[in-house]
Amino acid sequence: MTRILLVVLLLIDFNVFSQQTAIYNDPEKHYTTGLDLLLKQKFVAAQKEFLWVINSHENISVLTLGNSAFYNAKCASELFNKDAEYLLLNFLTEYPANPNYQNAIFELGNYYYRVKRYKNAIEWLFKVDQSDLEADKKDEINFKIGYCYYMTNDYDKASKSFYAMKDGNT
Repeated sequence: MTRILLVVLLLIDFNVFSQQTAIYNDPEKHYTTGLDLLLKQKFVAAQKEFLWVINSHENISVLTLGNSAFYNAKCASELFNKDAEYLLLNFLTEYPANPNYQNAIFELGNYYYRVKRYKNAIEWLFKVDQSDLEADKKDEINFKIGYCYYMTNDYDKASKSFYAMKDGNT
């Protein structure tokens, strides 16, 4: 009787430990933790979670892997990391069917805008498909394009971009 009880207790302990390992090593758990940290603007910690998913050898969906690559690049951009441009361009090359593709184009344009590479910013912000965007996002893009034109001394185009957003609420 004691032997049977000991075997049962050992099996229960084994199951508890194996479930605990699955929880702590689940790539989807790291992905959702990364998203939560990203929403809290804890970009360094979020980037670590997304990198864990990218470097994991687990069975991860292409969607989760692509999203992790995008959010990793977004974190790098927010942190002004030197590899942000490379990561965003790599995402655009590797995941053209990912739902975050247009967001990555915007992020790349925004990154160039923030580092004052205005000609690159104009090029990429023009590539953003504005058809499904809300008015305030369109206004933001038009303002940034106008500002980039202004900073490159192309005042006519700057005026047109500013005029496109003049009736907005921003």
